[in-house]
Amino acid sequence: MMGKQPATKKCSKCQIVKSVSEFYKRSGGEPGYHYMCKDCMKAYYRDRWQNLSPEEKTIRKSRYLDWYNQIKEGIFEHYGTECECCGETQIEFLSIDHINGGGNKHRRDLGGGTSFFKWLRDENYPPGFRVLCMNCNWALGRLGYCPHNERGESS
Repeated sequence: MMGKQPATKKCSKCQIVKSVSEFYKRSGGEPGYHYMCKDCMKAYYRDRWQNLSPEEKTIRKSRYLDWYNQIKEGIFEHYGTECECCGETQIEFLSIDHINGGGNKHRRDLGGGTSFFKWLRDENYPPGFRVLCMNCNWALGRLGYCPHNERGESS
């Protein structure tokens, strides 16, 4: 059994002891926090990005988009390419819904960003998820039902 996380942590960059809320959680569900505080991490990556040549920035953006689209393709190949509520098929409008709710908390626990799609892939596309378009997913999350459903029941 793992021990309780400390309430404070020392940043390895600025050497200041801060509350753990001032550190990002590790991504990918790993326990603990990053070794640099949020302010130092932001400064580090901002400086690193600004020092790249325009060509290198273009190359890195392209590589990231290729990687992201490859993961996204695998997810939609598994879960489907059509909104289960309204039938939307335009891939840019599709999203993955947590069937039993809890998606916001789950994504926060994973560290946000592309971590959710990466998690789905790494977990071999577990059950409990479905394809919805952004509108249907938003309506279910905010309203508790989708207006496409005339009875006002959850999809």
